[in-house]
Amino acid sequence: MIKARLFVFLLCFQSCFGASLRQAWLYASNATGQYTFGGYDTLGGTAAANLYLDTGGAIINPGNGAGVTPNIPLMIGSNRINLRAGYFPLTQFTLQLIFDSTDTKLAPHISAVNQWFSSGAPQPATGKGLSHYSLSIQSSFHDVPNAGFTYIDGPLRITLTALSVMAQSPSKVSYYDDKTPSGGADLVGMFTLEVTNTATVPEPSTWALTLGFGMLTGLRVLRHSKSAGSLRNR
Repeated sequence: MIKARLFVFLLCFQSCFGASLRQAWLYASNATGQYTFGGYDTLGGTAAANLYLDTGGAIINPGNGAGVTPNIPLMIGSNRINLRAGYFPLTQFTLQLIFDSTDTKLAPHISAVNQWFSSGAPQPATGKGLSHYSLSIQSSFHDVPNAGFTYIDGPLRITLTALSVMAQSPSKVSYYDDKTPSGGADLVGMFTLEVTNTATVPEPSTWALTLGFGMLTGLRVLRHSKSAGSLRNR
């Protein structure tokens, strides 16, 4: 029974005590991550085309209305997130991510650059980037610093380990609608986030031993209290 409860606790610890991906935006850039043209975002109802995300099932941020921003809880371990959008050729592109906040004027928490159709490793964005807000209104570009591949969120370390974007036919979405195909190709891709917990989490056997020792100590204290009470009542 104790081991079962500990197992449930540890599962809850890993799944509930974590970060969530709340914002993502992608645009054509140079090799340092500076904006050049175009762009997709997860806000809906903006000047940028829509960037639709999923984790292997239905689209998480469907439609084109404000308030459909994604909220993707990240598990300890590897988290693959797929992206899809109306097609536009991006010879070189930058992906920006923000966790646990819907403030669109924040600097990105993770920034990565890669080549169109590249199977190689992404590169860190080292130049000036742009906020989600700037992309959404298509103004005030190069206004925030880019980030690296890793973001520290309390005891959690979130690292981007893979990123790729390419074209795929037939299309399933269009620039502003996930239900109506464009008739051509879609921009499709994926990125992977590795989440590790830097805090020390005891092994289940250690938890069981600690709890067992605590229960035995409690029983001894209880017996001692009862014995002392009996002696006083005589």
